[in-house]
Formats: sequence, structure tokens, C-alpha cells
Amino acid sequence: MRRGRGEGGLHWDEHRQRWIATVTVGYGATGKRITRKASGKTKTEAKDKLKALVRDHDDGLAAPAGSYTVGEAVNSWLMFGLSGRSPQTVSMYRIYVETHIIPVLGKRKLRQLTVEDIEKLLSDKSAILGTRSLKIIHSILNRAVTHAQARDKVRR
Repeated sequence: MRRGRGEGGLHWDEHRQRWIATVTVGYGATGKRITRKASGKTKTEAKDKLKALVRDHDDGLAAPAGSYTVGEAVNSWLMFGLSGRSPQTVSMYRIYVETHIIPVLGKRKLRQLTVEDIEKLLSDKSAILGTRSLKIIHSILNRAVTHAQARDKVRR
């Protein structure tokens, strides 16, 4: 049975020995098709990933949500979310980001960030930082996530 338009496709890749889910999310400026792909060992696993790709596209996510990291979100917030702040304030936030957040959580996918991850970071940092610094780190993470959600980088 064929899938309807916009529902994506599912096929077996003999070389990789995996099921491949593909969905068209739009067309580029040159008219080339923009696709998102996912794979799974079983057909059911690939179908579930296809549903997630279609849902992300229907929700209007511009980028594949799975690839956006905490480091990218925090750096984007530093560049675009602090307009009107003094250079000293931006510099202070940058120091907190580069010394405390990115080394610990920078490579983690934003979609997979959990409350436990943030609590562990703050708990570990409480031994060397004061309350004000911990509040600043928490605020940076909260504002970076909100900034990413507003720009459709991750689902709300």
C-alpha cells in the first residue's frame, strides 16, 4: 500500500542492512528537494522515526531537532539574545558559558537535556561556586532553551 503525499517513505537499504525513513520537508532556492532521513534496525523502529520526522515537520521545526546541541543553543543566545546589554555583562555571561556550561553539557543534544542533567551540573558546581553564580548558570540555561524554542530549533 502506498503512503499519501507528505507522509514520507520507508525502504530497505541492503548495503547498510537497515530500514531507511525519508521525508521531504521542502525545496531549496534552486528547486532541489530538502529531505530528512532516519534509520532503524527494524521496520517498526524506522516507522516510529518516520512519524517523529513528519511530526517535527508538521510542528514547523526548521532544523532537524535531534542535531541541535546545548552548546549551539547557549552560543546562539549569547550572540542574539543579549542585545542592549553592556559589553561587561556579555563578557561575564560568556565566561560562565565557556568555563562552566560548555565543558559539561555543550555536546549534549538539547532535545535530550533533562532536569537531572541541570541539577547534577548545579550540584557539582555548588562546591566551587556561590549561590549567585549558580543562579546565573541556571538563568543562562533557561534563557538559552527559551531562545531555541522561540526560533523553532526544538519542540516546546
